Amino acid sequence: MKLWSEIRRHWGKLLVFLVLAAACGWLFTEGGKETREMLTEQVRNLPAFWFIVAYALLPVAGVPLSPLLVLAGVKFGFWQGMAVAAAGIFIHHVIAYHLVHGGLRRRVSERLERSSYSIPTPDAKNHVWFTAVFASVHGPPYAIKLYLLALTEVSFRVYLWVGAPVYIIFCVVPVGAGSSAISVNPLWLYGGLAAVMLLAFLGKWLGKSMSK
Repeated sequence: MKLWSEIRRHWGKLLVFLVLAAACGWLFTEGGKETREMLTEQVRNLPAFWFIVAYALLPVAGVPLSPLLVLAGVKFGFWQGMAVAAAGIFIHHVIAYHLVHGGLRRRVSERLERSSYSIPTPDAKNHVWFTAVFASVHGPPYAIKLYLLALTEVSFRVYLWVGAPVYIIFCVVPVGAGSSAISVNPLWLYGGLAAVMLLAFLGKWLGKSMSK
């Protein structure tokens, strides 16, 4: 069956999802209340300035984005967390694009090639559509996707003003999940986890549609 084959192909991701769901469920029980409050308090006590600096720089260096977005939600709440997330996404795009189009282009290209990632070659007439779909597709890590797209012939204007808003939309779920730790809303958290899976499958579908 096709569904069973898909589950077998992505059993690792499904296992991670189930473990996260179980861990989050425990944190919102009475037994996990003390741990949740302690972790939330530690994150909220982080210096705002250095957190923002770390968020602006670490993802470009390859640090996974999603955990930082969750922490932003815990630290700042949903709306301020989304403002920090959005500003950081634009900064990541600016840094990655100028690194690739500056003196580090050859080094970045060689490192990506050693990692078995191929540089995409979008049609000149479809740069906007390609950028939107490429940013939506669940596949390479965030930093890799930034550098791969920057290495194409896509203009900086399209790269920034089409790619960044797509990533910002995807920030809603992890930032919201982080902010739910403050409002103690498990429905937000489980809804966020479900949305992550849905967005992943949607991105996969878009990628297949684009390749046809």
